[in-house]
Amino acid sequence: MTVSYEHLTGIASQPSSLWSNRDRVVFEAFNINGLVARKRANDDRIRALVDSGVVPSGWHIAYGSFSDFNVDTFYKLLDKRRVGRIELEVAIELLTEEIDKVSKKCDEVEAFQESTEGDTMIKRIHINQHHIRANAKDGSALPVITCKTSKGNIKGSTCTIHGDSEIVYSADKPLSCGAKVWIQTTAPVTIDCVTYN
Repeated sequence: MTVSYEHLTGIASQPSSLWSNRDRVVFEAFNINGLVARKRANDDRIRALVDSGVVPSGWHIAYGSFSDFNVDTFYKLLDKRRVGRIELEVAIELLTEEIDKVSKKCDEVEAFQESTEGDTMIKRIHINQHHIRANAKDGSALPVITCKTSKGNIKGSTCTIHGDSEIVYSADKPLSCGAKVWIQTTAPVTIDCVTYN
């Protein structure tokens, strides 16, 4: 089936199983509904988060426009005369996974920022001993710090409190997770380089 370039890059709203592998690459690389456009939308979200000071500038490198390896793979496929099915599927899978991971990370930060705007909510920070044991046992890298709020939990590996805090020991009334000792604050908290008010 022969498909025009205009159809692939402008008219089509989703890929078709009838297209050639090369047509699919053109769609994903240049159509506003393609994977590269979704990646660029994530880049814009990250740029906005960095510009507003919510996340550090390192997010550009880790998740944003400086992290274009999988996009470059699509552009390299465009240079080939024939695009193999397996290399196309791998390129699509890798870029889709990256987009989904970054979208989820941005969603979490944006949702938490919206839920805490102008709020002086109590934050309870504790250490997850189960994760420490699991990390020691099988070498995994589970986050061991948990910051509990009325809006949800944030987990990470580093934590900075930007203000006053107190250490609470409550053997008779532990947190819902079972923690009996925690740090409590209403000050902004930074978990893995993201600040939560």
